[in-house]
Amino acid sequence: MSTLNRTKRTEPPKRKHRGGKWVDPGNNPTRWLYLVGLGFAIVIGLVWWAVFKYKQEILAFANAQSGFKYAVIIASPIVAAVIILFAVIFFEERRRRTQMQQLEQIVKKRTEELAHSEKRYRTLVEQSTAITYINAVDDKRSNLYISPQIEELLGYSAEDLSQDGDLWQKLIHPDDDERVQEENLRTNASGEPFSMDYRMRTKNGRVIWVHDEAVLMDHGEGKAKDWQGVIYDITERKMMEEQLRFLSTHDPLTGIYNRAYFEEEMARLENSRSFPISIIIGDVDKLKATNDRYGHDAGDEVLKMVAKILKESFRSEDVVARTGGDEFAVLLPGTDHAAAQQAVQRIQEALKISASQQQIPGLSISMGCAASEKGMPLSKVMKLADDNMYNSKKQASPAAES
Repeated sequence: MSTLNRTKRTEPPKRKHRGGKWVDPGNNPTRWLYLVGLGFAIVIGLVWWAVFKYKQEILAFANAQSGFKYAVIIASPIVAAVIILFAVIFFEERRRRTQMQQLEQIVKKRTEELAHSEKRYRTLVEQSTAITYINAVDDKRSNLYISPQIEELLGYSAEDLSQDGDLWQKLIHPDDDERVQEENLRTNASGEPFSMDYRMRTKNGRVIWVHDEAVLMDHGEGKAKDWQGVIYDITERKMMEEQLRFLSTHDPLTGIYNRAYFEEEMARLENSRSFPISIIIGDVDKLKATNDRYGHDAGDEVLKMVAKILKESFRSEDVVARTGGDEFAVLLPGTDHAAAQQAVQRIQEALKISASQQQIPGLSISMGCAASEKGMPLSKVMKLADDNMYNSKKQASPAAES
């Protein structure tokens, strides 16, 4: 006979008969009341133990706070415990209120400091010569805020810029617009700081230079990033830089290129594909005699007129320079010897016409030219042109003075 597995049944708890009713042992209210009472007794016992263990310290604290001698009622432990308990609760509440008042004072002070700091920062921003701004991170860098100084710089107010989202874009100089947009797109994508100089047109049509630099600010998760930056008017600085650059490459008397620039261009063209290259050398005739007879102002007028005629006689890519006191040189890329000789004849004709029309004494120049194919050093070409100029001077007037 096979053995069958039987599921063991869980018997329900037996019910007891109390007071004429059957009561479930799991729902005995007397049992719960007993447990609550036991817990309360334990808590009271711990409080009682704590009060009498530290009663001297508590009494000393209470005496110090109120000046009342609580020791007279120590004979009654229950009364003492109740009074001390109430005293502890009272002083704890007073301490809590004091802390709350102190916290409120701290919060109030910090709020006032923040308001003062914001006011001071706003005053600093609005009185500074620099223009501060906040732009959105988009293709146009749409303006979200710009300080009031913008009106003094461009003639347009902050309200004008906020009402016309394309106005800033329209004010960028056409020659700089493309590179500004390219840098804007690049920094939007990379997050790198934006920094560049560019030109803008003011409301009255004047062109100015500005320096614009900004950083991309991340305000945390869920908040939009923005560009925060400053703009400076650097027009005066750019003008000074341009003037210094001009003086470093130009002759101050005549306004044409100087010897340093001429030699730099000669070195550059020597490694270029602009051959044949011709060089013309000229030397003003009898300049010393003109200075001695009519004064140096007259000699300067001769030099200025020669420079003017030379500059007007050549192309923009040709380099016309004053290389010495009475010496001039012209560098002609892509020009052979025949074309250079024709240029010399053209200049001589122009000098004769100017001398007769304007009656400038001593307005004549001896000239020589030479040409080079690729591989021939231009310094050698210049020496040949100088020799040809000297020969021309001797043929024109053996007694000529330089």
